Amino acid sequence: MNIDITSELQAYLDASGKVVLNACPGGGKTTAIAQKIINLEPQYLKKYDAYSGIACLSFTNAAKDELNETYSRLCGKTLSYPSIISTIDSFINIYITLPYYYLLQRDFARPRILENNKKLNKFWNITYTQNGKVKQGISRPLLEFKNKAGKYLYFVYPPADIRIEPDGTFSLKGIVPSEDKVDPEKFINYCKYIKNWQFKRGLITTNDSSFIALTLLKKFPKIAIWLSKRFPHIIVDEAQDNSLLQHQVFDKLQEHGLKNIEFIGDPYQSLYEFRDANPQLFLSKFQNDSYQGLELTDNRRSPQHIIDCFSLLRPDTASKINTACTEDLKEPILIYRYSTEDRSKVVQHFDDYCYVNNSD
Repeated sequence: MNIDITSELQAYLDASGKVVLNACPGGGKTTAIAQKIINLEPQYLKKYDAYSGIACLSFTNAAKDELNETYSRLCGKTLSYPSIISTIDSFINIYITLPYYYLLQRDFARPRILENNKKLNKFWNITYTQNGKVKQGISRPLLEFKNKAGKYLYFVYPPADIRIEPDGTFSLKGIVPSEDKVDPEKFINYCKYIKNWQFKRGLITTNDSSFIALTLLKKFPKIAIWLSKRFPHIIVDEAQDNSLLQHQVFDKLQEHGLKNIEFIGDPYQSLYEFRDANPQLFLSKFQNDSYQGLELTDNRRSPQHIIDCFSLLRPDTASKINTACTEDLKEPILIYRYSTEDRSKVVQHFDDYCYVNNSD
């Protein structure tokens, strides 16, 4: 299958080293990444041994699957060892956290990465009998931790919400409680107790895994050196949704030998800030002279009047997006004003409108 190679796309396909590709909506970034892998594979067969390949990482399983499908559609085969297409979380778990966890926790159960953080809230629940009645409570060690209003921290700051930040401090989903509500030292000790309990039992969240991976790369640089040889070229898709921890993991790999790394994304399409996505970090790399900043500005999805409408939300300094769409249905732009109470009506109206107009 042949694709239309524009000058912008050719610049990306030819780029090597540290690259940031800022791709507009409908810019064809998935196709660009798949074609880049196809172009790189013959070079890697000659340049590296049979154990070194390309790692293409995306944020979600859906995006990973789309990359796999696009690659197969373009070249008629599936990507095989030693190269991989994976999610960022799986890459960090499989190649750093799980195999080397024992270096940090020698007295541990085999680590298990929890799919649902809420499970952490159940481990300290107990039942007891008082005056002949069965009551719910929490295990004794947590009774030592109260806030300034006398409430147990377990109920105010559930274990599932505790997060370790890149600098080793603690927060509740990124927010540090006010000193007016809880003594800082007591909050820190409470968080340390929870996390130490988890880590000794090998119960870790996705955020924990990224923090552990970063800690391992800092303490044991040989892991980063080995991983840079195993995957001498890493492509990070949907990079606008990377967290600070994930960025720092990739920074460590670069520090210890990774020469070729690409961050591909669009900061205006960041969807996962509730999962610590930080699109500003992507923009910072795009604007950093140590990276080669490239763009895809041809939108193949929308006619120009739609592009011009959403471009009003972009800064004046951003590059102009131009349509490369071959069909314009001349449909008007629909603008919905809604509240939290009637969002379902908006979705239903849009679905009905698409159905009537035979649109996917």
